[in-house]
Amino acid sequence: MGRVYLCPIEVPFRVTIDRIGYAVGAAVAGNVRQGLYARGVEAFPDLPDGGVLLAESASEAQPGTNRIQWFTVPAVQLDAGLYFSGIQADDIAATFYRQVRYDSWNPLAGLTYPSMYYDHGYGPFTNPCPATTLSPRFYFAYLWVISIP
Repeated sequence: MGRVYLCPIEVPFRVTIDRIGYAVGAAVAGNVRQGLYARGVEAFPDLPDGGVLLAESASEAQPGTNRIQWFTVPAVQLDAGLYFSGIQADDIAATFYRQVRYDSWNPLAGLTYPSMYYDHGYGPFTNPCPATTLSPRFYFAYLWVISIP
């Protein structure tokens, strides 16, 4: 409860977004918030640690199962590069569709960026992103592009 899961998202070219989404899991419980961090400071170029919070949603009730939930955020322009979508829930029963990284022992087997988490009481996201812990799971995150650029 309150743990922030972070999923890497590679943006291939400059875009403007105004929504962030995730794949809802099997349970319908509690409220969810989603945010977007820039990649970390120079010492952590492939992690969100120290990265600025670029967008954050309001708290919303988790909807029905097996669908994508979209959160409206203020429009933000993203340059090509690596970003980190964060998600948190206020109820331990809330679920997100996640993919287990079975290849986590082998950095050459497909998934090149790790996912992470940090512990945090449910509420506004920390800005900048604090130190994170590696996680063996990815959740499915989405960006809603409204323009290029």
